[in-house]
Amino acid sequence: MTKKIVSAVVLGATLLTATLASAGGATGVINSVTIVNSYGVVTVTNPTGSAPACHNQGNGQYAFDISTAKGKAYLSAIEGAQLAGKTVGVGGGTACLTIQTGQAVQTLDIITVF
Repeated sequence: MTKKIVSAVVLGATLLTATLASAGGATGVINSVTIVNSYGVVTVTNPTGSAPACHNQGNGQYAFDISTAKGKAYLSAIEGAQLAGKTVGVGGGTACLTIQTGQAVQTLDIITVF
């Protein structure tokens, strides 16, 4: 029991630090995962902070490149968390990815599965 509490505190502190260093974040469940071209877009409940000016989609959306090893790891973690109904914490970057014409979404910098 103590180990679980300590782990939760450490994960929470890590997420808080990452979120403070990023433009925005969210802690909640995953509403959707969409693949557009070579990008994944995840929508998470309870967005906090603000997205960068380049972001022109609904708040709580984060994009990542699934053609990279990092992007594939994000997709795996996101799909697993969504299927298990787990709460996640995400932190977004200060840049955006243009996933299709007219759709720029804040980059995903970190994801923590609780």
